[in-house]
Amino acid sequence: MGPYQLFILLLCVVVLIVLAVEAAVPLEPETRQILRRLDLVICFFFFFFLDFLQSLRTAPNRTRCMLTWGWI
Repeated sequence: MGPYQLFILLLCVVVLIVLAVEAAVPLEPETRQILRRLDLVICFFFFFFLDFLQSLRTAPNRTRCMLTWGWI
């Protein structure tokens, strides 16, 4: 596993922790909003979407990648 994959794994762990805290701990509305924004930024705007595009770009068969587990 290379540095890029480790970085993506770390981001996955951060997102899971944020979601767990949000679900299990009573939070102030401001704190909840900060956690939701952090999750949104990590998941959609930066890393996971870019990782998906990179995986799709380098896939030997893009159609098969989209029809199987590549999009997850």
